[in-house]
Amino acid sequence: MPGKKDGKIEKKELDMAREKVKVDMFNWGPCVVRMKISTDFQKLLLNEAKNNEIDFRGKLAGQIDKETGYGDKSKQKIIPYIANALGIYDQAYERYTRKQYDKKPEYIMSALWINYQKANEFNPPHDHDGKLSFVIYLKIPNELKIENAAYKGRSCGPGGIQFLY
Repeated sequence: MPGKKDGKIEKKELDMAREKVKVDMFNWGPCVVRMKISTDFQKLLLNEAKNNEIDFRGKLAGQIDKETGYGDKSKQKIIPYIANALGIYDQAYERYTRKQYDKKPEYIMSALWINYQKANEFNPPHDHDGKLSFVIYLKIPNELKIENAAYKGRSCGPGGIQFLY
């Protein structure tokens, strides 16, 4: 499907070996994309997080009671799904920059964690190490969806995420 302009977002479907994935590309600053992960990937992240024993609170900016890191065994199960998402990102990046990679990038995952964010907890503005970062929303309470839909302000609203560049 050719890209359709919708305000600041260019919508495209990028081909991958097994499926078509809808990707939103935000036309500002760095290449920022939004995509939906599979239900299998979502379930894997949630199930593997039950095994997490590494407390990440001292390493992160969040004002969140429970932030835990995935162990090596869990990461090995998760990496194929992340690799698939990175392949989609690579395609989006090439379209965004309008040029092909001379050499496909190699990615190293320095950390992987999960935040169990509850009402009144938050992540303040912060930055991440490395060249590429991602956020995956695994469960969004219905109350938050309703609150965000009713929001009339000009920012991203309750439960939203903002990127600074």
